[in-house]
Amino acid sequence: MGYASHVAVKALDTAVTTTSRDNLTIGIALYYVQLGLNFAWSPLFFGAHRTGLALVDSAALTISTWYMTKLLDRPTNGQATYYLLPYCAWLAYATYLNAGVWWLNYGPGKKSKGL
Repeated sequence: MGYASHVAVKALDTAVTTTSRDNLTIGIALYYVQLGLNFAWSPLFFGAHRTGLALVDSAALTISTWYMTKLLDRPTNGQATYYLLPYCAWLAYATYLNAGVWWLNYGPGKKSKGL
C-alpha cells in the first residue's frame, strides 16, 4: 500500500494530461479514505463486536480500494496495480470472512440484527 501510494504521487508529479492528473488525484484521495476505513474496522469488529457495521466498513474498504486500483492503473503504467492487487484479493477474502461471521451469528432465525 505504501509503495503504491508513493508510485502514484511520483506519477502525479510528472503527469501531463488532465485525465491522468484527475485519476491520480482521486486515487490518492481514495488512498486516504481506505486508510480511515481500515483504521475503523478493528475497533468495530473486535472492540465493539459490531460485526454488521464492520461488514459495511469492510465492503466500503474493498470497493474503494478496487476503484483506487483501477484509477491508478493507467497513469502509473500498471506499477501501482502490481502492488495493490494482492491487497485487493485479501480485502475480498476478509470481507467474505466478515460476512460469514455476521451470517453465523446474526443471520436468519437469530434474535439480534447484528448492526
